[in-house]
Amino acid sequence: MPNLIHSLDASNIHLIIPKLKNIPIYTIHDCFATSVNNMVLLDFVVKSTFINIYFGDFNFIQNMHTQLIKQITDNVHSDDIFINDSGEISVKIDNDNFIIPNLPEAFISDKNVERFSKGIFKSPFFIG
Repeated sequence: MPNLIHSLDASNIHLIIPKLKNIPIYTIHDCFATSVNNMVLLDFVVKSTFINIYFGDFNFIQNMHTQLIKQITDNVHSDDIFINDSGEISVKIDNDNFIIPNLPEAFISDKNVERFSKGIFKSPFFIG
């Protein structure tokens, strides 16, 4: 998992830099710094870019879930894939059934995503 997390942090940096091309910006891993008069802008851009990666245009959580399901189901016989009444996929591998749960409502509900986003922007702990 560490490589996945590091790649998401790196993605954030790559998306942030073009938005802040006219101000000094310094990064070390997932830490950001700039001049005092640019901190408010940097803070906003870092938070909004993370939100965009996970829930916006990039929707990483949904895409990751979809790709994992595809990789699993592409590697088993179609007769060994079942969908239950709640829409969860069950896969039979070596005579054992494995359920691939749906994403929790908290990750896909527009109301929850909006609440999460507002919380990120208000958080004194998640700063740029």
